[in-house]
Amino acid sequence: MKTKRPYTDESRPGSAAESGLAHSETERQALRKQIRREMTGKRQSITRRREKEQAILRRLAPFVKGKTVAAYHAIGQEADILQDDWLLPLTNPADHSLRFGTGRLRQGPYGIMEPDPDTAKFVEPEDIDVILVPMVAFDGLHRLGYGGGYYDRFLPRTKALKIGIAFREQAARFPVSAWDVDMDMVITDAGILTGDYNETDIRRTAEGVQENANHLQATGTRTESGEET
Repeated sequence: MKTKRPYTDESRPGSAAESGLAHSETERQALRKQIRREMTGKRQSITRRREKEQAILRRLAPFVKGKTVAAYHAIGQEADILQDDWLLPLTNPADHSLRFGTGRLRQGPYGIMEPDPDTAKFVEPEDIDVILVPMVAFDGLHRLGYGGGYYDRFLPRTKALKIGIAFREQAARFPVSAWDVDMDMVITDAGILTGDYNETDIRRTAEGVQENANHLQATGTRTESGEET
């Protein structure tokens, strides 16, 4: 039986507030940076990747069939689930904005393959049905990205279903910033997290959080100055 859980920092299972991660904005950003670095490193060691990516695609299939889907080109050992007919983002470092389109690709400013702006066919935000969002880590429906704010700027402009894509090992606890945009759901190889949690969802997320905690303890969490925290 599912129980509806409103997404507030105080009540969300495994939330940052619940775990004692509420800090000043400066402290929050320092901690997010630390967790981002640790989780990016941890993602490199995820095993059975293709098997897990196929599991993600199977769970994702009902939500994208017949839809206009905005996706991403996997980098840094992100879950690689890209399909041929999906839109890809074009980044603009000048204002940290995104546009989604299809067509011939070229290397963008961050070394990621992007639609060629001279030849691509771009789709307006309101015409996107589903957007698949990459992430460094997830805490419930909260997403930790790379810190550029591209998706946090784009997502309020679309009514598309926002689906975070991650491996189960990317579950973590982290403080949330005011400008963060929550996902409508997070799909991993282990299951689907939505606004309705069931016991299996909670257990799987908790296991991923515990794995992250064990990793941080084993490697030693350090501040930018290199001191133990």
